[in-house]
Amino acid sequence: MCWKCGKNTNPEKELFFCKCGVVQSVAPSLTYFDLLQQQPSFELDSKSLGVVFRDTQKFLHPDMFSTKSKEEQQLAEEQSSLLNKAYRTLLKPLSRAIYMLKLQNVAIDEKDTISDPEFLMDIMSINEQIDEASSASDINSLEETNNVAIDNCIQEITQAFKDNRIKDAKNSTIKLRYFTTISERILDLRRRALG
Repeated sequence: MCWKCGKNTNPEKELFFCKCGVVQSVAPSLTYFDLLQQQPSFELDSKSLGVVFRDTQKFLHPDMFSTKSKEEQQLAEEQSSLLNKAYRTLLKPLSRAIYMLKLQNVAIDEKDTISDPEFLMDIMSINEQIDEASSASDINSLEETNNVAIDNCIQEITQAFKDNRIKDAKNSTIKLRYFTTISERILDLRRRALG
């Protein structure tokens, strides 16, 4: 129900505004996919996601509400903040996978690991290679190998969600987290090498 005019609102059809034109409170039943008008799928068109985000944010930007009531300013700020969070979450594969698992009531936290000893040995070996990397060629090689591993994880996650194999999606997401951390280490190594 609209807090201003009292009319019944449908959060799925009127995502942010009542028909009377007043911004509404955040509807807890809506997912980030709903907010950004995307199908609830791991596969997303990032360009489409960006276009919808920017177009919607134009209407919710707090500057647009500077002459409105304090309540409407606060609601616009909340909606804008939620939209930013939804966009950042869905844009990156790791956070998108974690969010999709959360929608399935499956949590991933820092304590979750892979019990595959061979995988863990590979990760340890990669980390040692990062520690020993001494040239741009070493860094490039590590980055290329890691990017392939990330792409493979993304393909595994995509297929697992398509097939509704949530446990497999979780395991591949945990692997992706390892490779994302490695990617961050490689980026840090590259920055230090450049000076």
